[in-house]
Amino acid sequence: MLSSEHERCRQAAEQLFLSTRKMGGEEFSREYLSQLEAEIEGSFDNFLRHNAAKNVFAGLRTPGVLVIVIIVLYLTAGVLGTLGLESLANIVNTAMLCAVAVLGFWSYSRFTGKYTEIATQIDTIATTIHTVRVGSLYHVIQLMMCGSHT
Repeated sequence: MLSSEHERCRQAAEQLFLSTRKMGGEEFSREYLSQLEAEIEGSFDNFLRHNAAKNVFAGLRTPGVLVIVIIVLYLTAGVLGTLGLESLANIVNTAMLCAVAVLGFWSYSRFTGKYTEIATQIDTIATTIHTVRVGSLYHVIQLMMCGSHT
């Protein structure tokens, strides 16, 4: 999609350049057209590199979310065990082990390139968890900040 949008904008810029009246003749205009095309391609390459750098952080979202889920489940199981609710603690421990298995499978899939469809689904679930939890946390912080000003 990014490449097709780039191509559309490049063609529009070229069409605008060609339709504008210029002094110096056709040969003189070709030189500036080639400079325009080189500048557009250079800007696009810079944009692609910048965009790829942002995707590095997005790639860390899934393991980060899964590790936080594992930690929360571990602490929850510990609290439940301390309260004497071993049955519930065992269920939470089982969920924690499932989260560890999901993290392991996601890592295997990303490093080997196998089962990418399942890894993409894990990414989608982790992004949803991240969006819901971070959005909720942001809302709570906003309420706390607004409450302290009154």
